[in-house]
Amino acid sequence: MTATELYLPANAEAPVLPSNIEAEQGLLGALLYDNRLIDRLPDGFLADHFFVPVHGRIFGEIMGAFLESRTADPRTIKFAFADDPDLGEVGGTEYLAEIAANAITGGAVADYAKAIMDMALRRELIDVFERGLSATRRFDAKAPSPARIVEHLDSEIIRLTSNSQDRAKVRTAAESVDAVIARAEQAMKNKSPIIGLPTGLNELDDAIGGFEPSKLYVVAGRPGMGKSVLGLSNFAFASACIGKPGLIISSEMDAEEVTSRWLANLMDLPTQAISRGQIGEENWQRLIDCQRQVQKMPVHIDDEPHQTPSRMLRTAKRYRQRHKIEYVIIDHLNRLYPDDHMQRAGEVAQIGSIVKGCKNMAKTLNIPVILLAQLNRNCEMREDKRPMQSDLRATGDIEQEADVIMFVYRDEYYLEKHTVVQRANESDTDFHAREGRHLDALHASRGKAEIIIAKQRGGREKTVHCGWSGRRLIFTDQPPARGGL
Repeated sequence: MTATELYLPANAEAPVLPSNIEAEQGLLGALLYDNRLIDRLPDGFLADHFFVPVHGRIFGEIMGAFLESRTADPRTIKFAFADDPDLGEVGGTEYLAEIAANAITGGAVADYAKAIMDMALRRELIDVFERGLSATRRFDAKAPSPARIVEHLDSEIIRLTSNSQDRAKVRTAAESVDAVIARAEQAMKNKSPIIGLPTGLNELDDAIGGFEPSKLYVVAGRPGMGKSVLGLSNFAFASACIGKPGLIISSEMDAEEVTSRWLANLMDLPTQAISRGQIGEENWQRLIDCQRQVQKMPVHIDDEPHQTPSRMLRTAKRYRQRHKIEYVIIDHLNRLYPDDHMQRAGEVAQIGSIVKGCKNMAKTLNIPVILLAQLNRNCEMREDKRPMQSDLRATGDIEQEADVIMFVYRDEYYLEKHTVVQRANESDTDFHAREGRHLDALHASRGKAEIIIAKQRGGREKTVHCGWSGRRLIFTDQPPARGGL
């Protein structure tokens, strides 16, 4: 019996899975005839792509021999299949000689391999959709919700397409160095050290060179430090003002809150003034003018609360294709959910998979991804509360995947919360002196902030000093000479 007769249904009405058995035979024949043709196989070609199981095992034997610098032909590999029942059903070891005799030409190897990979992907898609259809038809108490089914399908489709279509192109050193020179030339023409998108803070631009394509930036801080302000009111606003299209994925603030902050910044008003209607009749026309300015900003805000790596990548791909977005800002890591296949993993593994998904997004779409994150409480247990990398949840994965790690820190926040209490056996004089030092430190810290660059791949660590306006909720280039913005 031939392989086609064995693996394809005899009943014409029976469903047929996508396959090309003749292509599998022709490709294996070519590889058995000339093992060097393995070098012409496309990246990612695997034994699992074959529809006929014994074809996958034959391919595995050929590859094993090739990697060990042994010759693989019908005579040398037949001993590995002496007791293989599947090979026996299609003619035994004589089948190896048969497919070698019907080998395709070397020039067709890549095309045949791609055709086999295409059929394998079709089979996997059928399996994914059939399982989704089966789950959709259930309506018992334990049936998954429609949203859960869609989420699972999203995750599986992203996994399949990432494995097949989104592999990074292997470039030559010449191509890579040409890109480096082009970026350097552009920076020289701009007469600026910025080679990426602006951060909205000049000293930070000088320190990191702006936000560069394919890089993952992690911006972390404790609650109240202003990490969301830095990401949305500084980073996103700076790019929006120069017409750079981008995507904000905000699982914490809704779209209206984000844009109301932008309006307040443009009008130089407290952030709550607009939502409370405290703008005055004389400022109404100015508000309308600022509204029109925000309407022209090419920024898209996805404030859906249940965000997973696969959903974010799918959204970002769509907006990259349709609107040519040049950056993604995600607020924030600790409010994201893992994909289905990581649901039963531990918290550290889940966070690690999310961070890797964000890095994959940056590389796949060739844009910077800015991921905001919340620190654990470790820094608040220390006398010096400035953050360190060990304060990050899933520290190892973040350190490995992030190209730049920045911490937001404001001494003012902690000094305001601290109440000086007289110690036991402390004299009134010493207590008042200590209280005075605390008030002096608080006054000196007013309106000041630090952005601590704790890691920079290809650059140096540095602390950027900047200003902070609690009234407008925005960071500024220079801290005030005296406290209070």
